[in-house]
Amino acid sequence: MSTNRRRFLKYIAAGGAVIGASAFGFEYLLGTKPASQTQTPISTSTRTVPILKQYDWSLAEGSIHDGSVTISVEDPDSVIASAQLDFEPVFPPEFPKDAFPAETSKTYTLQTNRTDTDSSFAQPVNDLKGGKTYQAKTGFKDQAGNLVQVDEPSGVAGVVFPRDTISLDIPYVRQFDNIGKTNKIKLGTHYYALYGGPNIGWPDAKPAQTPLLGLYDSSEQMVTSRHADLARPAGRHVARNTCFSDMTWLISS
Repeated sequence: MSTNRRRFLKYIAAGGAVIGASAFGFEYLLGTKPASQTQTPISTSTRTVPILKQYDWSLAEGSIHDGSVTISVEDPDSVIASAQLDFEPVFPPEFPKDAFPAETSKTYTLQTNRTDTDSSFAQPVNDLKGGKTYQAKTGFKDQAGNLVQVDEPSGVAGVVFPRDTISLDIPYVRQFDNIGKTNKIKLGTHYYALYGGPNIGWPDAKPAQTPLLGLYDSSEQMVTSRHADLARPAGRHVARNTCFSDMTWLISS
């Protein structure tokens, strides 16, 4: 083969390589990729986070000590990998702790569905001691490692932030059932909300013994809830607050 022919073929080969490389580049510019290239894994930082859609508490029908926490979580591109629920009794620091039934926290590991990006849970919480409020704390993490967030604005231009745990305040759970429901006698009592803390009402009353709730403030919700609860075993149906004309509590409800 002549020298000129070899040079010609060499130029053709070089030109083909340039054209091939250009075509390879155009495929990426156009959003395609050669079949020989593998898909790059999605970075966990670009995945969406789990969104908490529902978080509710309800007592079981006919029960005062059993209930359930209902939770719904959605994650568009990753399944929920782990979920936990803590159910904690609340002992208000302003009251003596022994004014409330002793109780420890309950912890539940929620069973997740490893094939579904939308997960719902109804976790029974049974055998509560009652006589206090509670707080539920839940936490979720998806397969990409993202923490759950609440589907509501955070106050910063609609931005929401992931959280390790999300709390739910549980209203007062009764300690005692009302035996008055089992008989035909309607029993009521007057309730005098005379006290506003250690310096209001109590100095004049000079109780011989400190009340169970200490020198309480009659206007606090925990005080009225606890008193109404303690009246139930005596069969009280109704308590009328004689200091505020039209305030009547239906203890049996």
